[in-house]
Amino acid sequence: TSGDSIVTIQEYEDGSTSKFTISPTSSTEKAGTVSGGTKTTGSYWMSWKSAKVSANFGTTGAHFYADIEAGNGYSTITKVYDFGIVCVDGVWSSANLRITNASGVASTGQKATAVLSYNLNSSSLGASKAKLTLSVTGSGVASAFFGN
Repeated sequence: TSGDSIVTIQEYEDGSTSKFTISPTSSTEKAGTVSGGTKTTGSYWMSWKSAKVSANFGTTGAHFYADIEAGNGYSTITKVYDFGIVCVDGVWSSANLRITNASGVASTGQKATAVLSYNLNSSSLGASKAKLTLSVTGSGVASAFFGN
């Protein structure tokens, strides 16, 4: 991470690299992390099982796990599961974890996405809708954002 941006440098078996930077688009959106799990790579493909998608914003935070596959310019979020939500100074309700777009395509810029959304009512953030989003490019670069 660099400030509120996520910088991902991916190195391939042939020695080439790619650098990808994502910056939040609004002041209420914060960068999260995608980490852990078991990542297996080969020539131009990747499989990432149990990747933990997480972020914190003020007094609330959330996480979930995802299985991701990528290869030949395409990516897929195959499964999302086991979410957790924390709200230190309030309550959350109506959580919904779902894959919103299963496939990413490098040639078109389409990203695979999954979202954990929930209602939040806290003394510091007020009543709002919160969401943690996983985004995966067609080449398999994963990033997370938290906002409302």
